[in-house]
Amino acid sequence: MVVVRGINAFPAQVAATINRHDALSGEYRIVLVGSGPYDALPVEAELAEHVAQADPSGLAETVAAAIKRDLGVTARVTLLPFGSLPRTEGKTRRVIRRDQA
Repeated sequence: MVVVRGINAFPAQVAATINRHDALSGEYRIVLVGSGPYDALPVEAELAEHVAQADPSGLAETVAAAIKRDLGVTARVTLLPFGSLPRTEGKTRRVIRRDQA
């Protein structure tokens, strides 16, 4: 769980929103820098294999708006090319915490 401006955001909620977009592969991760508090939810989402463009028709903004609507938190969505995020057969680590140095 990630707290963004006092709102609890769960990775499963983010996944549900991302999975509704056919242009995305369904793979994503949330990369948190520092200990918080967080003003926005930084989401890296992977494009689907059939999508060649880096940002087809404002997809990042569309996904960010859907996250805002569904979860109530502001998201900064970055789109990554297909195959950028790791795949595992077990539980994938969706929230990555990086300490600021």
